[in-house]
Amino acid sequence: MKRSQGLGRLITPSLLAAVCLFGSLACNSTGNTPSGDAIPLWARQATRTINNGYIIFVESDDEVSQKLAQFRSESAALNDLANECSMIPKGARIEDHFDHRVAHLFQAYTKVAVELDLCEKSKRALTPEAIRHLANATMTEQVKKYQADIGQTPELLADAEENGSDDGQSKPKANGEASEAADDNSIAPVHAQGLAVRDDEHFYVIREQLYVSKQDVILSPQDAYPLPSAEYQKFSQAVPLQTQGLVGYEAAHPTLKTSPHAWSYYRHQVMRPRVSTTGKEVRPIGAKPTPAKPRVQGERLLKRHKTDLTVPATTPNP
Repeated sequence: MKRSQGLGRLITPSLLAAVCLFGSLACNSTGNTPSGDAIPLWARQATRTINNGYIIFVESDDEVSQKLAQFRSESAALNDLANECSMIPKGARIEDHFDHRVAHLFQAYTKVAVELDLCEKSKRALTPEAIRHLANATMTEQVKKYQADIGQTPELLADAEENGSDDGQSKPKANGEASEAADDNSIAPVHAQGLAVRDDEHFYVIREQLYVSKQDVILSPQDAYPLPSAEYQKFSQAVPLQTQGLVGYEAAHPTLKTSPHAWSYYRHQVMRPRVSTTGKEVRPIGAKPTPAKPRVQGERLLKRHKTDLTVPATTPNP
């Protein structure tokens, strides 16, 4: 009994505080990576979902700078929305943010949303007047800065539109290369009285080009594209052709409605270096070199916490 009392006198408040501090440091010595429960549920959902009449996009990014991680995750989600709706309308909103420290990086998540009806209305805006009336210019300016930041240039989109990817899966086969090509709807171009769309990747690239065309109108001075200037006429002819081609291809390929991707899914494919038949890397004129690993790394980290609902889950063999 006396021995117990002696030990009790040795445990002073300062000693207890030191033990607690040591324990805290020991608990954190294995790293700062949080458990799955630390990330909110909305940040672990698929990149694109629909809920209560809203299209929702969630993107993430990890950077050394917290501000840059937040900017890129938010801008990537807005770019997804712009690609789907052909522009960012007034009424689109940033619903939530979450960021935390992961080892030496900041990991940021952003959730944005737009009403389905408003998105469809934005797609039908085909003249400079209608586009400017609906547009959220502030968010549009942010996405333009983001595109420049990651090296998504108009030249790169033009190259992807003309040549497609080099993975051998999305290019249409040449005439005579395969007799079944004409019967394969997945590679048959769809004109629909508009621009021909070759395949799914081409569909998303055309959507991005359409958004960039509207982006230029939104961010131009108010006296630009005056009626009936040649600039106005050229725009008013090109945009409906792109829109009609997209509508026709989407109607012929219903999976684009039932299991759609976000633009970020295809952006990394479009931005990767292309290789010529000589084995040398080929980049479009004006495009920045694409690193081996994409500069926007949010999707890689998202895979740890969420599953793309468009891809069936697989169980490894025991």
